[in-house]
Amino acid sequence: APPIGVPARKARPFAADAALGVAMSDLSPVSRAGRSVQLGVSRETLTCWEYSSVMLGAGDDDLCESRDVAGGSGGKGNLTVLSAFFGDLDDPENRRDITMEVQAMLLEAIAAQGPGCSVEVPAVTRLWGDPARFRVKRLSVTYEHRWLSDEEQQALEALEHRVTAKAQTALDLDQLVARLGEALRPAAGASAAAEQAAGSDSDPLGRTSPRWRLLGFQNSDPRTDLRTGRLALECL
Repeated sequence: APPIGVPARKARPFAADAALGVAMSDLSPVSRAGRSVQLGVSRETLTCWEYSSVMLGAGDDDLCESRDVAGGSGGKGNLTVLSAFFGDLDDPENRRDITMEVQAMLLEAIAAQGPGCSVEVPAVTRLWGDPARFRVKRLSVTYEHRWLSDEEQQALEALEHRVTAKAQTALDLDQLVARLGEALRPAAGASAAAEQAAGSDSDPLGRTSPRWRLLGFQNSDPRTDLRTGRLALECL
């Protein structure tokens, strides 16, 4: 809570947070806002009033989710401090950039305690000086948390590409449609109408065939219906 005699107020997000699209509220001792910036990477901002603190790496059930913090670039669980400020967060001239110091605190804790540790960042003038004399001060730390290994992230990115890449533009579209036709040939040949229209059920479904329409496609050429991603065609 704010110091005695200072009314609680809703602060405007400062420039660094506005650039991240993060809006923060000062009505609780510690506030957090986050979003996913890419597969396997989330970005969060923690803020607190002076004489309180924020916890990086792990925390209690209310203020911070449990995390596996590991050192090294690109590794699973890696935490990277993007920005950290102390002072009047609404006034760039009365706040101090402590990004390097907070990142150093995190790395020092990892070196001393190993992966899975947490580090408490206090909002006190004893550590950060007093960049906003006679003003209410706050601490804000924005960081990224990478929670996938390189192999897991590459696998998810490949899956996302298969979901979003249009099936109609696939280089092996003809082979995929031929596999689909082979799998559906018994169903297509089971209909008497199909046999009358296109002969025996032992005949493969060609690039165009009336039997495609009997299977639910809108046209005799199934490619005109493939408006989804490649993965949907693979699942068929």
